[in-house]
Amino acid sequence: MQGVLLRCAGDAEFEISDDIVLAAYVVGCASVVAYVETYMNKVLMHTNIQTGMSSHVFRQLCHTLRTRYGYDDTKRVCLEESVAMTLTLLGNSMGNRMMQDRFQHSGETVHRHVATVVTLLATVMATDIIKPTDPTFRTVPSLEEQHSYRGRKRATIVNCMCACDFDMKFTFACVGWEGSARDTRIFLNCLNNESDNFPKPPPGNYYLVDSGYPMKSGFLAPYKGERYHMPDFQRGVELHHLEERFNYLHSSLRSVIERTFGVWKNRWKILRCMPAFHIRTQNYIIVDTMVLHNFIRAHDQNDVNPGRLARGTCGSSENGHYDGVADVVSYLDEAEMKQVWNSITASICMNHN
Repeated sequence: MQGVLLRCAGDAEFEISDDIVLAAYVVGCASVVAYVETYMNKVLMHTNIQTGMSSHVFRQLCHTLRTRYGYDDTKRVCLEESVAMTLTLLGNSMGNRMMQDRFQHSGETVHRHVATVVTLLATVMATDIIKPTDPTFRTVPSLEEQHSYRGRKRATIVNCMCACDFDMKFTFACVGWEGSARDTRIFLNCLNNESDNFPKPPPGNYYLVDSGYPMKSGFLAPYKGERYHMPDFQRGVELHHLEERFNYLHSSLRSVIERTFGVWKNRWKILRCMPAFHIRTQNYIIVDTMVLHNFIRAHDQNDVNPGRLARGTCGSSENGHYDGVADVVSYLDEAEMKQVWNSITASICMNHN
C-alpha cells in the first residue's frame, strides 16, 4: 500500500494512506456539490405557500412582466428570483436578513431587486390592473350568487379609498391619505380631481357606499338610523320597515367590499405588520398587493376559498347604525339621488308584495 509522506515544521514525518486521501477527496467533492446545489442551483420560491399564488400564476406574472413591461434578468439575478423575493416579502413580511439567508444574496442586492419590482408594480402595472373589468357596470349578480361570508372594516394607519366589483377585484384605489382623514374628504377629493381617474358609473348604475359617504350622483347609501349590518338581520327579527328591507339588500350586496378587504389583508401579511419603510414605499406596497390580488383573481380559477382567507374580519361595526359624521354627511346628499333612493325602495315594496 502506497501512501503520502508529509513533513511538518519539526522535521517529523507522517505517512497518510491512500484510503485517507481518497476519503478526504470524496468529502471535498461532496461539499462542493452541496454548495452548488444550495447556493447556486437554488429552487425558486414560486409555490402558493411562500408567494401567495400558485406556480402557474407565478409563471404568468413573470411572463407578463417580461413581455409587456420590459422587465428582464440581470447579470446575476433572474427575473423569476426578483419576483419571488418580492412576493416572499409581501406574503410573509420577512426581514432583509432572513431574505439574505433564503436567497443567498447580499442585503443590498435583495433591497435593490425588491425595490425595482415594487416600484414597477405600483407605478406602471397598477394602471392596467386596478380598473373596472366592465366599464358599463352591467354585471351585477343576484343575492343568491353572493358569498355567505360577511366581512367588516378594520382600522388602518394609512387611509385608502377603494372600489371593487362583484368578482372581488379592485377597480379603483386612492392610497396615501393619513389615517385621521375623513372618508368624505377623500371621496370628494377623488370626485373633483380628474387626475385620479375615478371610474364614474354610467347613468342608471350606482356604487353602493356606506353611511360615511354622501349620496352624490351615481352613489347610493343606506338609510340612516335603521338597522344595516348583516348580524343585525340574522337574529330572527322581522323587517318592520321598507327602509330596513332596503338596508338589508344594500348590505348584502355591499358586503363584497368587506370580503375583498378580508381576502386581500389576510393573503399579504405585510399589510398587518408593515415595516418602518418610507411612507412612499409603504404606499407602493399597498398598491402592489392590490395589483397582485387582482392578477391572482384574474388568472387563478382555483384561487383559495375567499371565506377562509377572509376569516377574522367579521363582527366589527362601522360606528353603529348612525352617528354624528353620518348626520353631517347627509347635508351633502343630492336631491336627485334621494328620488332614486325612494324609487328603488318603492320597487322593493312592490316586488315583495
